[in-house]
Amino acid sequence: MDGIFYLDDNNLICSNIHEQFLNGKISLYKNDIEIEFEFDCNDNRISLSFKDEYKEGDVYKVVHDNDEYTVSPRFIVQTNRFDEEYCPDINTLGSFYKKASTTFRLWAPLAEGASVVIDDEPYRMMYLGKGIYEANIKGDLENHTYHYEIIRNNEKSCITDIFSYSNTPDNMNSYVLDTSHFKFTKVKTKTCNDPIIYETSVRDFSSDVNSPFVYKGKFKAFSEEGLSIDGSPIGIDYLASLGVSHIQLMPVNNYDLDGFDYGWGYNPIDYNTLYWGYVYELNPYAPIFELRELVDSCHIKGLKVNLDVVYNHVYKINSSSFHKMLPYYFFRYQLDGTPGDASFCGNETRSEGKFFREYIKLIVSRLIKLYDIDGLRFDLAGIIDIDTMNSLIECAKTIKKDFMMYGEGWNMGKLLADENKTIIENADSIKDFAFFNGNYRDNLKGIFSEKYTRGYLLGNKELEEKFKEALAGSKEDGLNENQTINYVECHDNYTFFDKVNFFNFDNETINSICKSGLASVILSKGIPFIHSGQEFLRSKEGSDNSYNLSDDINSIKWNEITKHIDSINYLKDLISFRREYPVFRTDKEVGYSYYYDLLICSIDDVDIFVNPTEYPYVYNNWITYKEILLNNGDKLANLSTFDIPSYSLVVARKS
Repeated sequence: MDGIFYLDDNNLICSNIHEQFLNGKISLYKNDIEIEFEFDCNDNRISLSFKDEYKEGDVYKVVHDNDEYTVSPRFIVQTNRFDEEYCPDINTLGSFYKKASTTFRLWAPLAEGASVVIDDEPYRMMYLGKGIYEANIKGDLENHTYHYEIIRNNEKSCITDIFSYSNTPDNMNSYVLDTSHFKFTKVKTKTCNDPIIYETSVRDFSSDVNSPFVYKGKFKAFSEEGLSIDGSPIGIDYLASLGVSHIQLMPVNNYDLDGFDYGWGYNPIDYNTLYWGYVYELNPYAPIFELRELVDSCHIKGLKVNLDVVYNHVYKINSSSFHKMLPYYFFRYQLDGTPGDASFCGNETRSEGKFFREYIKLIVSRLIKLYDIDGLRFDLAGIIDIDTMNSLIECAKTIKKDFMMYGEGWNMGKLLADENKTIIENADSIKDFAFFNGNYRDNLKGIFSEKYTRGYLLGNKELEEKFKEALAGSKEDGLNENQTINYVECHDNYTFFDKVNFFNFDNETINSICKSGLASVILSKGIPFIHSGQEFLRSKEGSDNSYNLSDDINSIKWNEITKHIDSINYLKDLISFRREYPVFRTDKEVGYSYYYDLLICSIDDVDIFVNPTEYPYVYNNWITYKEILLNNGDKLANLSTFDIPSYSLVVARKS
C-alpha cells in the first residue's frame, strides 16, 4: 500500500497514521533485506529510525503483520544533504536548440524514468545522475511543441518545461525556441534616484470599450501613440506627461482565470512564460517580442518599467510542474504533509530550497536581460526568506545598478521563522528592499478592511501623530527613506475616491480630500506610489476587491481625464515640486508647528500646511514664501498671506 509511510530524512521513516501500528509486529526492509530500527510514537505520528543512511536507488518497505507498505520519499528532499547531492548547475537545464538537433535536460530527482514528448511523439530520456535526464533529438525543431512525462510510483505525470520561454496558450506544452533571436537594441534611460511609481494592469490600461485603443487589453496598447479624447492625450503619451518615473505592471506571467471573466495574474501557473491574453500575434515568439516592445516604448518616453511577480505560491499545487518534478521539494508543509498556506491560496513556495532559490535568480536575471525591465514588485514578499531575497537583490543590481526591488512585507504564515522572513520588521536585514507601508495607507485613508473608518486626511485628528510619522519617512516602523513605499491606493481594496465617497461629503470636499491624498504621497519622505486613475478620482463602484469583476469595473475610464484636469495638473505640479526640491529622500529631520488647527510640517526650507478639518483658513505670517502651490491649481509667489481650504494640503518654499 502507498501513501502511508514516508522517507523524511536519510535515516528516518514516518507515518501520519499510527493507531493501527501500536499493536502487532512491524518489520522494516531495505532493498528486500530486513534491517533494525528504533520505533517511536509522538505528535500523532510514528517514526522508524535506522543507522544505514539512504542512498539513491534504495527501496524501503514496512511490513505490519501481513500487510506491506511502500515507503515514498517526502521530507528527505528538504534536507541539506539532498540539496548538496542533487542541486545541479541551473543553467544546464531546459531545451537547447541548434538547427541540426535540440538537447532537452530535465531535473526530476527520485523519478523512475522520464521522456520528452515532441509533437505527441515520446522519446525516452537518459539518466545522467543528480536527478538529471537528457535527450538529444535530431532535426530542426524550432517552434515545435514538447512536454515531459515523468514516472513515479509506476504512474505517469506530464509537465511543461519550467525553463521554457514560451508555452502554448493552453499551457499543456512548451515551445522549442531559438534564443539567438533574442537580440535587442537597448533604449538608454537615465539613472533615477527619486522614483515615483505608477501602477497599472495591462488589461485595465486599454480595455475600456469607449477608448480609441486598437490593441485593447494587449501589450501593444502601450506602443500606441497620438491617442486622445476631447483633445487630451491618453495612453502612453499621458503617462509620459505626468512626471512619474516608473510604470508598474501587474503580473504578466502565465496565470489561470479560474473560471472568472477577469484576472489580475495572482494565480500563477508559470514563472518564465507570459500570459497569452495580453498577446496580439499568435506565434511562439510573440509574447516575448510584444512585452519587449512595451518596455522599449516606455523607455523611449522616459518611463522605466517594473513587473509585479508572484513567486510566493502557485495556482494549484497538485497540477504545478514544480510539484510533479519533485513532490515535497518546492513547497512548505506541515508535519502531517498538509501544504502550508501563508498565501491563503492553498500553498506557499519553499524559497529556501537551493534549487528553487537558484531557479528564481535565473528567472530574475532573464527578466532583466531579455526585457530590459527596471524593477520587480514582489507579491507577498514576506513568504520569501531573507537569504533568497538578498541573493535576488545582488543578482539584479549586478546587472542593473539602479534596479528597484520592493514588495509586500506582511508577516504571514508560521512555517518560516519570523526572523527569516522578508517582512517590514526585518528591514535592517534587507537594506536594498522597500516595503509597501500599510500603516501609512491606514493612517491617512482609514483601515483598508473597514469601510467606514476615517484616516487623518478624512478628518480623524486622533491620527495626527501617525500622520507626522508617515510624512517623516515612517522610521517608527524601522524603515528609512529608501525603504517605505508610500501609498493610499493600489489595485487592492477601495480606491481612495470610493473610500471618501462613503462619507457623503459634497463633491468639492471629495475632490479636495482626493487631492490631499495625492499631495501626501508625493510630499512624504520615501517612495511615492500612485494607482492608475487615482489622479482623476478613479472609482470601482465601491468594490473593495475587483479582481474577478468585469472590464466595465476595472478598466481605466480615459474620458474622466477631461472632468478632472485640475486634479491631474495638481499631481504634475506636485511631482515637479518634488523634483525641484529633493529634500524628500534625504535624512533631514522634519519639524512640526501649528497655526491654529493647521499642522505645519517643515523639511529644510519647505513647509507643508495640512488642514484635515472642515474649516478654511487664511494663513498670515511674517514669512514670505518664494513659491506656493495650492490644491486648486493656483501657483503663488512671494507672499506671506494665502488661503488654506478645508481638507487640503498646501506646499510652499521659503524665499
